[in-house]
Amino acid sequence: AEVTGVCSTRNVDMVRALGADHVIDYTREDFTAGTARYDLVLDLVGNHGVFALRDVLTPEGALVRVGSFDDEPFLGPVWGMLAIVAAQPFVEQRLESLLAEVTTADLEFLAGLADAGQLTVAIDRRYPLADAAAAITYLETARARQGGDRGALKRVAAGGARGGRQPARPGCRRRKLAHAARG
Repeated sequence: AEVTGVCSTRNVDMVRALGADHVIDYTREDFTAGTARYDLVLDLVGNHGVFALRDVLTPEGALVRVGSFDDEPFLGPVWGMLAIVAAQPFVEQRLESLLAEVTTADLEFLAGLADAGQLTVAIDRRYPLADAAAAITYLETARARQGGDRGALKRVAAGGARGGRQPARPGCRRRKLAHAARG
């Protein structure tokens, strides 16, 4: 797959180093206003509406929103999922929300990718165990490059000029999505 990463200026080099074929600096360009179309948009940030993201998909493309993006304490966590559910009947593309449930099998799958050299890990900072509280505080800020849904590789769009469907692999849906994004 051809991968496009969307991130801030300070993370462009890191996203390229992680293997993105193209990098869009969102402080300079709104990828939803461009002409590129993608087979898969993996939205880890939620700062664009569902229909804006749907507009950059190919006709058979898929939008996957991961996690929750609203800090409002009562309904905040469900707004992103509700937007996907509400929009799905009106679009041809596949729209999904994904809340991960980490299992031993998932961790073993990731370990296998790492062992095979197919997984690149970016470590922003290292903290000694005595400073664990400071590490958690740092992860909770938007400044952390790998912190939860505020990570540097904020949106990965697979497809583009060389786009096209990737063959499905057996296993859970998360593995299929990871495969589609990875190629």
